[in-house]
Amino acid sequence: MDGESDAARKSVWRFHALHAGVPAGLALAVLGVFETTDLDRRIQDLFYDPIAGRFPHRVPWLFETVIRDFGRLSVILLGIGLFAAFLLSYRRAALLPWRRALLYAVLCLAICPVAVAQTKQHTVLQCPRALEIFGGKEPYVRLFDAVPRGIEEGHCWPGGHSSGGFAYGFGLGFGRVVTGSHFVSHNLWAALICWAIALALYELMLRRHAPEAAVVTSRSPVPWLSAPASE
Repeated sequence: MDGESDAARKSVWRFHALHAGVPAGLALAVLGVFETTDLDRRIQDLFYDPIAGRFPHRVPWLFETVIRDFGRLSVILLGIGLFAAFLLSYRRAALLPWRRALLYAVLCLAICPVAVAQTKQHTVLQCPRALEIFGGKEPYVRLFDAVPRGIEEGHCWPGGHSSGGFAYGFGLGFGRVVTGSHFVSHNLWAALICWAIALALYELMLRRHAPEAAVVTSRSPVPWLSAPASE
């Protein structure tokens, strides 16, 4: 029994090291570079036309209608579909093993955007196109810089749209960078917040309710890439 307990503890430690320690370390290292250098600004310069004084790739029908609005609708429909499947699991035995995982996915899609949106309400950082260096009126301030007195609150950090989904969210986040709506670091911070929420929910809802074997062999806290949790 002691041997099995030690193996179980080591498995849990490896899981947290892989899914919490490694991503957090890499994310903080990358974000540390963004927040202490001009990398954000240099990337944004690639999409800005200083002669015209605007972001020329800001095409409303593509980035605002197709990518932003359709992307937001796609995430909402995905959430509705997953919630419907969760409710259906009470009627269909085939969905019963996936019930907890379905609820987990629904909560991730609901909580992550809300958490990011609420965080934005308490930050003063501006969007790139509102800054003096990109044709706007506000000074360029990074996350850990001293905020000048009298600056208008921008509520642009972290990136809100990229928090709606992970794989699609990165594509949507890139579109927001191209149009001057967000810096790259805004979207990376949003991804880190969402990853932390997803991991915390996984710990509370799935890992503790799954067999130890599922924890050892799982390579992702995302339920549809892992073994289904038993009810």
